[in-house]
Amino acid sequence: MTTFFRKGEQPSPLPDVYTDQSGQSHTNLYGLSDAELNSLGFFRGDDAPAVADTFHYYSQWSVDAEEWQILPRIYEDRLNTFSGLITDHVNQWRKIMRTFELKLITGDYETDSDLQKLKDSIAWVKSKIISLQAITYRNWQEDGVTGFDSDRGYNPEAFDFMDNEPNPSFSRVGS
Repeated sequence: MTTFFRKGEQPSPLPDVYTDQSGQSHTNLYGLSDAELNSLGFFRGDDAPAVADTFHYYSQWSVDAEEWQILPRIYEDRLNTFSGLITDHVNQWRKIMRTFELKLITGDYETDSDLQKLKDSIAWVKSKIISLQAITYRNWQEDGVTGFDSDRGYNPEAFDFMDNEPNPSFSRVGS
């Protein structure tokens, strides 16, 4: 969708109705030429640029420069993103574990082999949760950190998780 900006404002779609300073109302602003829109104070804005590495960077409109800028995310924002992903996975695994525990409590199994499979599944999920909770994400640019030239190099387990960990599912139990 084409966006437009007014001086000192973020880009947005054109309003359905605009009343100019003289009190005249304008509708169907998309039918106006760029010159006509400019005379009303609307300027065509580019779409926000795509950011390949959204973990480390984000795009933000600069009201002063009237353009999009790619800015680095601060460590706290990256940590919150990482922590949220870990928490989501742990919570999903806990739900799966509760399902197995409920089957165990209600006797929803037919054979001793099925019982052992349930116990093994619960143990596996508990182990998975513990391993996820052990993954840390640390600030590689912190004072005293040496020998690393990238976030990925300093936090390999965290990036392996974010890049490769599939969503929790019953079919993954034991794999």
